Amino acid sequence: KVGGFMKAIPRRVLAVLSNLPLAIGEMFTIAGLMALGTVIDQGEAPDFYFQKYPEDHPVLGFFTWRWVLTLGFDHMFSSPVFLGTMVLLAVSLMACTYTTQIPLVKVEFHAVT
Repeated sequence: KVGGFMKAIPRRVLAVLSNLPLAIGEMFTIAGLMALGTVIDQGEAPDFYFQKYPEDHPVLGFFTWRWVLTLGFDHMFSSPVFLGTMVLLAVSLMACTYTTQIPLVKVEFHAVT
């Protein structure tokens, strides 16, 4: 039962996950990763990234092929960073639903009956 599982999670964790500024930050992070996935060519061979993002001339002073390949930015939309951020947003939305929306529905339901 979902309600039983959610009650097992400490309220402090639910409070953090249902925080609106956190959800907004997650959405901005996802938007930034999507923009990066648009700028960085996807699905190329490692040699392509070695040439385009060399260590001796890093983009923006720090961004090299190591960042692209280590973080999976060469396949952004299936990378652990992108998918993890999406999962975190989904968990935040579920926490918000559980802590805010469901109690509001219960109050409205009891007010009507």
